[in-house]
Amino acid sequence: MSDRSETLLCVANFGSNVGYAWDRIERVFGVIADHLLDHDIKTIVAYPRLGTPPRALEGTCARAIELDGSLTSPASVRAVSALVRRENVRTVYFTDRPVVSPAYALLRRAGARRMVVYDHTSGARTPPQGPKRLMKWILARTPLVVADTVIGVSDYVAKRQVEWA
Repeated sequence: MSDRSETLLCVANFGSNVGYAWDRIERVFGVIADHLLDHDIKTIVAYPRLGTPPRALEGTCARAIELDGSLTSPASVRAVSALVRRENVRTVYFTDRPVVSPAYALLRRAGARRMVVYDHTSGARTPPQGPKRLMKWILARTPLVVADTVIGVSDYVAKRQVEWA
C-alpha cells in the first residue's frame, strides 16, 4: 500500500461495543474495510468514546480511533478536518448525522470529496411546513453543504428523506 493511499472515514455516533444494531453497523464497517483494502483504500472508524477495542472490528483491517465526529462544535470540525488532511480521507461516512451541514464544506476544503449519511433513525416525525419546508428544500440542493449520498435504514426512512428534502 502506498504512503498516500486514500482513506474512508466511518464516523460512528455511538461508543464502541454498545451492542444490538450497532454491532451490525460495526461489522459492516469491517467488511467494507476488508474489501477496500484490496483497492489500496484504508478505513478508519471514529467513535466518540472508545473504551475497549470494538469486538465487531476484530479480525478486520479497520482501524478504530476515538474522535468527536459530531461536527457540532468548532473543535470537532477542526479535529475531523485535521484527520481528513493527515490521513488523505476522500470519503466520510456518517451514521445518523444531518444530511445538510455547513461543516461538510469545510471537510471538502480539507480534502474529502464525498459525504455519505446513513439515516438509522426511524419513527414518525412532523413534516416541515411553510418557510421551514422551503428552507430545507433549498438547503438540500446547495452544493458543498449537502451529503452526496443518503442511505435509509428502511423504505420508510428513505421515503421520508426524499419527501422532506
